[in-house]
Amino acid sequence: MGLYQRSIGSFTDLLQKVQIHYLRLHCPFLQGPQSPLNLQSPESLQRFRGNMKKEVHSSMIDINILQLMGILKRVVLGVKATGEGYLIQMTVTLLTQMTQTSIAVRQECENSDARKERVDFEEYKKKATIIVEEYFATDDITSTANELRELDRPTYSYYFVKKLVSKVMDRHDKEKEMAAVLLSGLYADYIDPRQVYKGFCKLVESADDFIVDIPDTVDVLALFIARDVVDGILPPAFLKKQMNYLPKDSKGIKVLKRAEKGYLAAPMGR
Repeated sequence: MGLYQRSIGSFTDLLQKVQIHYLRLHCPFLQGPQSPLNLQSPESLQRFRGNMKKEVHSSMIDINILQLMGILKRVVLGVKATGEGYLIQMTVTLLTQMTQTSIAVRQECENSDARKERVDFEEYKKKATIIVEEYFATDDITSTANELRELDRPTYSYYFVKKLVSKVMDRHDKEKEMAAVLLSGLYADYIDPRQVYKGFCKLVESADDFIVDIPDTVDVLALFIARDVVDGILPPAFLKKQMNYLPKDSKGIKVLKRAEKGYLAAPMGR
């Protein structure tokens, strides 16, 4: 270490310079007059160290700079050539390669997960459709609840809600009542309330599509929503919140207004 100390300063100073040089190349927030690169004194550099660590964690896509500093130590100790510029350039090259590799691996993992999720959801949709159809054939709430639980995909339950309600929108009152009873029986114990909420959001958003084949979509869906508000399955705030998200001329807005003024006016006015 004596040779290195005489030629390029202390080991700590070298690491600081390497770190700053590397971060300047890859982190835009370190450009400008207040960049640590423009601060010459050790005290000034030290004050910015905490801020650098915080910013780097977000800018470097979860690549921990503290771990990289451990690698820097091994690199610098292993290099036999002299000269500060040479060491810095070699280290920057190494870390650049590591970063590019890490990002590439991470992106591939994310793409793989996304593909798997799409396939998983498509499989869930097929099974959920079968469960809904079997329920209307058997009228067995317990069996339906058990089959839904066996799917073990709680984050997709909103689709089950949407499928259940949309399936009966053009059927007789008996099937509509069966759907309402099943939904009430599954609520909370088998389907998380947030998934029920999301399912009805999807239904309202799809009202423009439903009305092409089901002319009385507005009345049917409004009645479902009103009943679930009365039963405590949907919060009253659902109506106003969804009105803020939908286009003013959409059928979904008409559904919500019909539910509020046509079916809930008396209960909500109490």
